Amino acid sequence: MRHYQFQATDETIEALRLLRDPWAAYAIAPAALTVRLADGRSVRIAPDEAHVEDGLDASRLRAEPVTAPLDDAGVTHDAPDFARGRNDVVVLTGATWLADGSDGDAARRTLFSGSLQQLPEDASAVCLTTDAVVVATGAGSGVLVRTGLAPRTIDVIVDQHEIARFLRSRGYVE
Repeated sequence: MRHYQFQATDETIEALRLLRDPWAAYAIAPAALTVRLADGRSVRIAPDEAHVEDGLDASRLRAEPVTAPLDDAGVTHDAPDFARGRNDVVVLTGATWLADGSDGDAARRTLFSGSLQQLPEDASAVCLTTDAVVVATGAGSGVLVRTGLAPRTIDVIVDQHEIARFLRSRGYVE
């Protein structure tokens, strides 16, 4: 199996650390989550894509400080639970892999993405990615941002049951 990595950069990790601070609001758009912090700074989380090899394209999340106004970023929401600060940020690793056809035919490869627990032993190539981030508040609420099913999109989930289900599927135990 060929192994690759397309995981968060140091710059992304530093930007995600800012999300531990108090939030003022956040905006959700199909291709980004933008958070305005209480001190006026903003952080955007968006997909980042790479062509790894023929047939293997991978997506990861990228975070960066931005100066664009929040009202240009999508549907805006207040963030009262996040406003307290001391938010926890959990960065999760997923995988994108190629599997040959059932008869071993490399010409009939299929591209899959999911958790590391789903990775089959007979995958022909795998790329580890930073495909999800959870920001949890001290009040028990949170937000899950993950790479979307459609190219260049993200999914933003605020339902706590869905977030808990996702974390369990990834083997994350509190």
